[in-house]
Amino acid sequence: MNLCDAFKALGSPNRLAIVRLLLTKSISCCAAERNVDCTLDAASCNFGEIARELCITEATVSHHLKELYRAGLIERVRKGSYVYCRINEDNLKVLCRFLESGELKAESS
Repeated sequence: MNLCDAFKALGSPNRLAIVRLLLTKSISCCAAERNVDCTLDAASCNFGEIARELCITEATVSHHLKELYRAGLIERVRKGSYVYCRINEDNLKVLCRFLESGELKAESS
């Protein structure tokens, strides 16, 4: 993970909101009207659900998730016609360690 790319990706209010949303796991990926289990785990959500929660378009969410993915901050998994995302916990820990101690080891990962 490149720290500069990670910080650049977090420089958008919408991206920060998406990361915060995924970190707090404040939304359920399965809408009540759906009969199928659409979650990969308790921390994953699909583009449409993030868009509804943040009141932004799916196209905007898709753009921001692409940037977060490129920076290594989220993981994406396709399940049928849905694409789910979740925080890349390992890379987030690297980012947190850098903020806490100033370590630059993340640059080589």
